Amino acid sequence: MSSRSEPSPASAQRGATPKEPPERRAACAACRRPLDLCYCEHVSPTQTRTRVVVLQHPREARVPLGTLRMLELSLPEARIGRGVDFDGDPLVEALYAEQPAPYVLYPGPEARDLSELPRDVPITLIAIDGTWSQAKALLRHNPRLAALPRVAFSPGSPSIYRIRRQPAEHCVSTLEALARALDVLEGPEGRFEELLLAPLRALVSDQLRLTRERPSYRTRRARGPRPKRPPQPDTAAQLAASWERLVCVQGEANAWPASHPEPGEPELVQWRALRLATGEEFSATIRPRQVLGPDTASYTEVAPEVFSAGESWESFASRWEAFLRPDDVLASWGYFHSGLAEAAGLPPERIDVRIAAARVLGKRSGRVEQCAERLGLGVEPQAAGRCARRLALLEAIVREVGQGKGGL
Repeated sequence: MSSRSEPSPASAQRGATPKEPPERRAACAACRRPLDLCYCEHVSPTQTRTRVVVLQHPREARVPLGTLRMLELSLPEARIGRGVDFDGDPLVEALYAEQPAPYVLYPGPEARDLSELPRDVPITLIAIDGTWSQAKALLRHNPRLAALPRVAFSPGSPSIYRIRRQPAEHCVSTLEALARALDVLEGPEGRFEELLLAPLRALVSDQLRLTRERPSYRTRRARGPRPKRPPQPDTAAQLAASWERLVCVQGEANAWPASHPEPGEPELVQWRALRLATGEEFSATIRPRQVLGPDTASYTEVAPEVFSAGESWESFASRWEAFLRPDDVLASWGYFHSGLAEAAGLPPERIDVRIAAARVLGKRSGRVEQCAERLGLGVEPQAAGRCARRLALLEAIVREVGQGKGGL
């Protein structure tokens, strides 16, 4: 192996050491957590005078450590809706017809303090389950929902949901927000926080313990508000300046779903590259060292037997080293797949094309397919499979965003 790019010990171990396939663990039928992480003993089903409705953004439903399942078990009479556009939804249409009108639990200058509401009349309280940006999108797509009266409560103690980053110190999870709201509306103070948050405390404690015992690449280690991003480099100018040395790269990974109780480490199983100045191409299908993930074949559009017949990691690493030149600069869509290939010896210099594309578009570039469509690029790759298609789209985007900086 050339000394021009030494792999880190961790990445080299990742690339060279076979791993045992992850085994699926039995899950609790109620909380749907692995049996050894079940929090059901901490759940206390509770009735409320307040009618609770939760509208969940679909993306939040895919978060494996969300709090909505706890709420469903703790408040069995709560009504749940999932979606982004609720126009015509029977549950939400019925809410619009209620008198008095329901209240949306959402902060803002127009929101009333919960303590100002009358206590002698039951109300319907609507909470939105999702990140702050998802909640804003849901309200934007549902003007009638956004027009309902809003209520909020004074921030109290910080969130106990420490395994998930909050955008600001006063922000809390949906479960915590409802517990505090019900304490204000029904009291006595602290009753609902005691009942509803017991399973959340158990979940957080278990996850922090697992983080200490089995650190994982999936674990968020930073807590609290997101740090400010440093100024982004002018990547379009970097593409232009590196044009003669530029190599577009795209990979595919064998990865298990994040919801799997014990997901294996992702591993590179496809790698394609194109040297723009000469048209030289590199292509590799790498035999998985772990059991093939349940969705890998479908999203890569490659049959399992093709992966089984792929080359060894050592063969791939040797061929990739021979393809590279000492002064090559890689152009990739993010760094995930190129990070997995690091053990094969990547050039030290890499450019994230997403940043250059975002500057041209004036907004986030999205996935490579979305970016190509937004730029009006029509590309029909000759080779089959998602990896080849994405490399062709990446090449087209690099040529497009590089033109304004003298790339061609």
